[in-house]
Formats: sequence, structure tokens, C-alpha cells
Amino acid sequence: RLNTQRRLDRIKSLAANPSVEPGQPHLMTRFAALNLKPTHEMLIISPYFVLGKEGVAWIRDLTAHGVRVTVLTNSLAATDVAAVNAGYQDYRQDLLAAGVRLYELKPVGAPGVKTQKKLFGSSKASLHAKTYVFDRQSIFIGSMNLDPRSSKLNTEIGVLCDSPAIAGQVIDGVEPKLDLIAWRVEQRTDTNGKSRIVWVDTEGNGTVTEYDSEPDVSFMRRASIWFLGLLPIESEL
Repeated sequence: RLNTQRRLDRIKSLAANPSVEPGQPHLMTRFAALNLKPTHEMLIISPYFVLGKEGVAWIRDLTAHGVRVTVLTNSLAATDVAAVNAGYQDYRQDLLAAGVRLYELKPVGAPGVKTQKKLFGSSKASLHAKTYVFDRQSIFIGSMNLDPRSSKLNTEIGVLCDSPAIAGQVIDGVEPKLDLIAWRVEQRTDTNGKSRIVWVDTEGNGTVTEYDSEPDVSFMRRASIWFLGLLPIESEL
């Protein structure tokens, strides 16, 4: 729990008007206008994470300038919307190639996970918190995911807090728990030079296991995600 005695240096509420005419700015546009550009590190907690080409270019630019970007999103085993995960998978390898520290939330049944996930606003299985921390200086919390639906369709709301104390406390509270509550997704290069993705599972006792495909997911579920990935529905995700 955040220390309620900490002073909030500055709070700014952001919201999209549900009655705006077509073409009027959504919350993502208002958020981008704040021109928040981290120079050292950024933490992204977004249950649905479908960046698109522009979003990947933005992340790539950050990491190219030395910003450490850490992302926590739902795994295929934990997500409650399979179609969104299909859209996310299209950009996962690009994110890893850009140097993003990528984590996918384990389902609640994984050892040692249930008691830790309360911090991340999770329900029985899925991640629900949407939190963005910039350079341990500012933090944005709201309803906005980093996906096309939040940026172009939904009516979203959020609060931006400029407080190094709170931003730092969130980072320090979240990052040490990531390896326990989520799979670390990494990119490997085979001896023939081909890239592949692995999921690194760290248990509470320190045991580390690597998987070559999404853990805790059946073949049929993987097949359904592959099929959904063929459909031209990214703008609706």
C-alpha cells in the first residue's frame, strides 16, 4: 500500500468526453500531448498490449536512446481476451529485438503467485491494472491500455501524478516481484542464427525453467490464437 503521508506534488486528471463528435481527441491523444519522454527508465503495466507499428517505433526510439523499458502484460494462459493476445504476439519479437524487458503474467494457480498478484490489480487470473511510470518522476494510472481500442474507440480516464516519491515507490514495489508473478520473455539465437522466443519461469525457491512455447496453454488454444492472428481485426483490439 502506498504511504498515504507522501505528498502529491501535482495531480492532473485526463479523460475523454463520451459525447465528443467523431474525430475529436481520445485520451491517448491528450496523453501524448503531455510529451512525457523518459530518459532513463519506463515501467509499463498494460493488460492488453497491442502497440502497432507506430507504438513499436516509439519503444524502439526509447531503447535506442538508452531508456530501460520494462513491460508487464497478460500471458496467453492468463488473458481473458484471446483475440487481444493474438494481436500482441504480432509485435512481441520486435519488442524483444528492441531490448524491452518483457514479462507475461502467470495464471493465479502458479506456485507463489496468488498472494503477490494483489499488488497488480488482478482478478482470479488476469491482470487489470494500467500503470505507466516515467523515470521515477511521474506515474499515470487509469483505464487506458496500450492498444488500438483504447487509443481510438474507448472512452478512457486516468490520473497523472508528478511525484518522485510515489513513482519510485511503485517501481520498487513492482520490479522485485516480476520474476515470481510473471514469465520473463527472452529472445534466443540458435546455432543456425535463427531467433526464437523462450519463457523463463523463476519459482520462489530459485528454480529456473525455460519453455520454448507459452507455458500452461493447450495446443488447441495456441492454434486458436494463430487463427485469430490471421484475421484483419487489429484496429478493433
